[in-house]
Amino acid sequence: MSKGQGSIAGMTTARWPKCRWPFRHAHAQGTGTVNSVDADAHKLNVSHSAIPTIGWPAMTMDFAVAPSVDLRVVKPGTLIKFTIEQGEGGCM
Repeated sequence: MSKGQGSIAGMTTARWPKCRWPFRHAHAQGTGTVNSVDADAHKLNVSHSAIPTIGWPAMTMDFAVAPSVDLRVVKPGTLIKFTIEQGEGGCM
């Protein structure tokens, strides 16, 4: 990952009680800016662009990150490309 830009696979949204994944794809690609890093909870807060594949508008939200991702190299202000994946129960 270069300074100010990166790619993170395995991002998932924090669990939402009534979350559904009614889309054809089991994953979607997104881009955004990291606002904050919670290394203890292994989460990022990201302001992302619209993700048309799943019908999401641009928004700011928390994402859980795969355990294999080293969050020590991710800093607020970093521009990232990420993959979000379908999780258990249809939630991401």
